[in-house]
Amino acid sequence: MRDVPEGGLLCEARLVVVLLTTIARAPGARPRVFLRHCRWDPERLENEWFSNERRIREAVGLTADQGDAATAVNDRPLTCAICFGVHSAGEMISVGCAHYYCHECWGGYIHKAVGDGARCLVLRCPDPSCGAPVTRELVREVVAAGADDRARYETFVLRSYVEEGTSK
Repeated sequence: MRDVPEGGLLCEARLVVVLLTTIARAPGARPRVFLRHCRWDPERLENEWFSNERRIREAVGLTADQGDAATAVNDRPLTCAICFGVHSAGEMISVGCAHYYCHECWGGYIHKAVGDGARCLVLRCPDPSCGAPVTRELVREVVAAGADDRARYETFVLRSYVEEGTSK
């Protein structure tokens, strides 16, 4: 393991994401998903992206037709497919796919995943037919700052960067 302060690692990870945002032509959440898939190796991501963008998008569940938004909010009343509650416009959220869930159900889904460990970093949309990844941005939107689940999720992100990264 590298002997670098946690703050330095976070800064380094953010810099890598910022640099790669132009490669993936998407906001910070999307390059982070691609980077984790490539074991945090910017060179590997660049090579895979330019050799077969479609293949890497499919591998992480981010097809080009999903757009670049890490999250989306409903613009009309919808029924949550988990709790079956009807929610007004602006009360439900998706991971950029067509499947919207209420904040309470997202919170429960994320809570269960974080409780299962680092696999929460590869969490997908709850709809079994959808492969869209749950991004760090969605976790930050539905899990309150200071909450244990959010802190554990952030710890898993940092550990992933340190332990899985090839730039050691």
